[in-house]
Amino acid sequence: MTSRASQARSDAAFDGHAEELAELFKALSHPVRIKLLSRLSTSRRYCGDLVSESGLAQSTVSHHLRILRDAGLIDVEEQGTRTCYFINRERIQMICDRILSMKTW
Repeated sequence: MTSRASQARSDAAFDGHAEELAELFKALSHPVRIKLLSRLSTSRRYCGDLVSESGLAQSTVSHHLRILRDAGLIDVEEQGTRTCYFINRERIQMICDRILSMKTW
């Protein structure tokens, strides 16, 4: 019985991790979001800076930033009327750790 209960807990943990990773991968599934993360990995940026650097419309950049933010991959800092975006390094590290530990689930 103990091994079945242990296996059930392990399966439930795996299911939770699998769901979470699937949502994160969904947020990472667009090339524009990967490019935005790449730009944010080197320094904090304002939305206007990202618009200028990417050549995309402000609404498009904002849309992709919102998806990354909702996934917890980036954070923001309000600075008056401007919003500064930056990578959530702890969350990125957690994702990497989860991926690397998949075999132990």
